[in-house]
Amino acid sequence: MPSLISASELVTISTTFDDIFDTRARTLIVYKTPIKIPAPYTESNMVFGFGESQKEDAFTYQQVTGVFPAVICNNKGVTILDNAEIMSRISSLEARIKVRKDCRDYINNGPTDKFVFDERTFYSQGEEININGQFWLFDLITTK
Repeated sequence: MPSLISASELVTISTTFDDIFDTRARTLIVYKTPIKIPAPYTESNMVFGFGESQKEDAFTYQQVTGVFPAVICNNKGVTILDNAEIMSRISSLEARIKVRKDCRDYINNGPTDKFVFDERTFYSQGEEININGQFWLFDLITTK
């Protein structure tokens, strides 16, 4: 079946979507689960006379973050359908982010703790939604 849009028009439309994304994008910080690193052993960790087995286990945590551009849409006060089940889901959503593939891959690679933008913290709600293989949507809420 022939397409209504030629290949050159499709490239132009795709470029336009990229330009719109770049124009509206804001900074999104994605926090992954911190890495637990054992503290190096020192004599000060030992209790005198009890040997190495009495030393206290000490750890530090290294924060793992990624910074990406994202288009952020707030969903406050949005009413779409008058169905109790759907309305409860819609009313619990605080924001929706649109990201590119690199950010989507980072989010899906291991556990993601939280998202931060506009000095507010959000958590993932549900699965991603693919838009034409170029962008992905994630629904966010403010409480876990």
